[in-house]
Amino acid sequence: MRILRVYRYMAHREHWCDNCLRYIMPGEFYEGKVVIDERGRLLVFKKHICPECDFPEEPDEVRLIGDNEVEESFGEVTFKIAA
Repeated sequence: MRILRVYRYMAHREHWCDNCLRYIMPGEFYEGKVVIDERGRLLVFKKHICPECDFPEEPDEVRLIGDNEVEESFGEVTFKIAA
């Protein structure tokens, strides 16, 4: 995925938050990100700029290691989680 533009605005109308799956209401601040995915599609993601909306990002890759361990990769960082 290639990031083309990142911007921050105050909403003047309702938008959908792709992070917490709630509406961004007029007067709330949000961050928008314009990207091109691997298939060449132009995508726009929007999320609140507030602590309540800060969920951990989705990992790039999740692998099962053995019966009780999972490995999650976030770009260059990898975490091993024991279940």
